[in-house]
Amino acid sequence: MTVDAARNRYSCLIAGTIELVVGAYFTAFGSLAAVFFNHTQHPNRALMAGAGALFGVLLVFRARRLLGWGRWLVWLVIVPLLVVPIVWYAPSLLR
Repeated sequence: MTVDAARNRYSCLIAGTIELVVGAYFTAFGSLAAVFFNHTQHPNRALMAGAGALFGVLLVFRARRLLGWGRWLVWLVIVPLLVVPIVWYAPSLLR
């Protein structure tokens, strides 16, 4: 492996990790915001929050390609990153 290839792999690892975390944040909290705005009768804001959640999904699946992980490893990491914040904040949000 040449120095350029190792440097490129390291750059892809950093970029993929950042995209995974940012994408999980946008997806989880965008979907929570969409539920909240829909609950408070603000449909335009709910649609914008849903668009943010879809952008987060795009980042998460792009991170899979950058990291070069297998499908099972990506789902093993993504599910807790997405489900835990939603389950944690949804009950207080819907009260």
